[in-house]
Amino acid sequence: MDKVADLRVLIAGRRVLAVRIDSDLLDRRKDCSALTYSVVDLPGRLEKALLDADVCGVSVGPRGLQVKGPRTTLGSPRA
Repeated sequence: MDKVADLRVLIAGRRVLAVRIDSDLLDRRKDCSALTYSVVDLPGRLEKALLDADVCGVSVGPRGLQVKGPRTTLGSPRA
């Protein structure tokens, strides 16, 4: 499956904040003006899994995830 977007997730305590990054570029670092950013809500199961994965007691941590097609509803923008 092809990647359709990236998610940048920040876990702070028990809060999960996620931003979806959409781009048609192969290497999105080459032109940041071509990127679209959207604050998103993660599905409950994924959010719980990310929170439960904190086994080291770290209170803040970033995660990078990929959204792969054709099911592009993961990381859909907030209404």
